[in-house]
Amino acid sequence: MELKFSQIPAFAGRYLLTLQITDVLDILIIAFLLYKLLTLVRSTKAASLLKGLLVFFAVLALSYICQLNGIYYILSKMMEMGVLALIILFQPEIRRILEQVGSGTANWGTHSYVPYADGGVIVADNEFFRSIVPESVMTEYQKIADEMAAGKITVSTAFGASTEEIDAVKALAAPF
Repeated sequence: MELKFSQIPAFAGRYLLTLQITDVLDILIIAFLLYKLLTLVRSTKAASLLKGLLVFFAVLALSYICQLNGIYYILSKMMEMGVLALIILFQPEIRRILEQVGSGTANWGTHSYVPYADGGVIVADNEFFRSIVPESVMTEYQKIADEMAAGKITVSTAFGASTEEIDAVKALAAPF
């Protein structure tokens, strides 16, 4: 079936009608994992390699769309060996990331922590939090955070557990 440009809106509409909640969830999870992967490799030489891969895939797609059969054939054959090549190229980064995840020291983005009164809670105030929380909620959050920092509001530990009990749970949850 050959799809003409004028048929794309109707085709997209029919496709959107077949989407289920699991499809949307699947897309969101993949997008989140890709985002986290990009934040992990952003500060390494892998970032420039990823840009090169994006250019490669763009040229591959363009050669297919424009029916440049010779270029498409060569690039598709290169792609067949691509997984092995990627593992070889990214071996140091893969190893570093796996070590960080295994040791529990993986940096999953930029975070700043706001500590409150002695023995109080800690709230993670990071870029993801700021991107999804509306301004009105942020204003209320800041007001409550200021009151907590001043000691006007006290918050017990999780589920009424003592600090020692929480430290014991953290120790059990550590990977090694």
